[in-house]
Amino acid sequence: MPFNAGWRDVKTMTNEENLDLTGAIKNGLERGESLEDIRMSLFNAGYKIEKVNNTIQTNMSLFHRVKPPQQFSEEISNKPKKSFKFKVILIVIIALLLTAGVLIFLFRDFLIKLIR
Repeated sequence: MPFNAGWRDVKTMTNEENLDLTGAIKNGLERGESLEDIRMSLFNAGYKIEKVNNTIQTNMSLFHRVKPPQQFSEEISNKPKKSFKFKVILIVIIALLLTAGVLIFLFRDFLIKLIR
């Protein structure tokens, strides 16, 4: 997009400009930015505020379906997790089994004499 393309009249906005604005707004919403912050960013990037507002108004139903980042993390956190207590118990059992194996190996001669 040429540097001054954002300064044309709202009525002459091309389909490419509309797609660019729509994509930029959608990306901003997905990152959790507010519409006002996105408006100002696009205005500072050289787009006319009327074009930005027009794009927001015409695509409002699309933007309402965009999930902010915290909703993604909630969906991920709903997956079942093994409890911390279960993991600790498992580690303790493994450690005890390893210790028992090492002790049996070290004292095998004594255990053999004890059994006979």
